[in-house]
Amino acid sequence: MNSDLARLYDHLEWADKAMLAALGQAESHDEKAHKLIAHIISAEHIWLTRIQSQPIGQTTAWDNLTLPECQALSAQIISDYRTLIESTSEQHLNELVTYRNLQGIEFQTPLRDILLHVALHGAYHRGQIAASLRNSGLEPPSTDFILFSRHNNS
Repeated sequence: MNSDLARLYDHLEWADKAMLAALGQAESHDEKAHKLIAHIISAEHIWLTRIQSQPIGQTTAWDNLTLPECQALSAQIISDYRTLIESTSEQHLNELVTYRNLQGIEFQTPLRDILLHVALHGAYHRGQIAASLRNSGLEPPSTDFILFSRHNNS
């Protein structure tokens, strides 16, 4: 098990939950922020299915998921990512995953790099959500890793 990756996914879960809760409590509906959280969750799902060599089906990177759908899908995929990370050896993290992007082009990427990409991708878009909420007059939760670390020292 890679403890650094496990820690990143603990943060991913914490940060996604914080944003989902903030969006659920927002008095005004921020369509851009909602679209971005759905994108984060959809992308996390897409990458997991690629890693597992499962068909993506009709899933797109910009699925129009409701907040309850985002919450349910997020809970399921974070559980699956935890299982993957806990059961994967250091050597296996360096093995190539063969997958097709949404345009059908085939790529090969080390599993470790995909897992890092998923964690970083969410962080990027959570920043965009925070900016969108601020522009709507709302105060977004801070989801910086250092804040997570201060409250979750393990």
